[in-house]
Amino acid sequence: MRAVVQRVSRARVAVNGEVTGEIAAGLMILIGVGRDDTSAVALTMAEKIANLRIFEDDQGKMNRSLLEVNGSALVVSQFTLYGDARGQRRPSFIAAAPPEQAKKLYEEFSEGLRTLGVIVATGVFQAMMSVVEGHGNFLMDAVGSAAIPTQARMRRSLQGGSWEGPLGKVMRRLLGLDLKRAQYEEGQKFFDAVSAAAGRDGVRAVFASAESLPTLEEIRSPELWLARIGP
Repeated sequence: MRAVVQRVSRARVAVNGEVTGEIAAGLMILIGVGRDDTSAVALTMAEKIANLRIFEDDQGKMNRSLLEVNGSALVVSQFTLYGDARGQRRPSFIAAAPPEQAKKLYEEFSEGLRTLGVIVATGVFQAMMSVVEGHGNFLMDAVGSAAIPTQARMRRSLQGGSWEGPLGKVMRRLLGLDLKRAQYEEGQKFFDAVSAAAGRDGVRAVFASAESLPTLEEIRSPELWLARIGP
């Protein structure tokens, strides 16, 4: 099981323009299920993420968990975390669990968080979703969770500052860092463009309603979103 964990001030997920899940401060979690995953893996991942210390304490250090800050979680299924493009141009998803198994473990992961006391909102399984929000990105693979990078190291990885060379390329593909880096860069460019054109009010307008959330095309071409929503 693989997860991209993103700390957020608020987050929502929309399907066909309708909000299906929304939370205040907490974590947005993209979860991918592998063929070899079991119920035990799902529950272990839920416990690990709920207790991951990535929120600041009174001294500004990352020393508090989701449980300790009484945060919520928005859980979204993301089978593409198991995409493998090594040696080919078309990604293979053979390592991803089949839909029936993935849906079961996705739901068990969400229920595991609820059992721990976390308020959980979810998307719609296998639906086309638009999700935009947050800061402080973390990626955690259950297989290699013993060596989770620090925030600074992860940020350097997302920006291409580490894990270079042949071995680094393999590791980035295995952990999905190339995909996450591309998403990070696209999102940053979108918000930079919106902020430059419309200031903070424009940035806030992104989350004003389900209809104001940008499409993937608009994220890649911010002028389209600005033309549709207006500064």
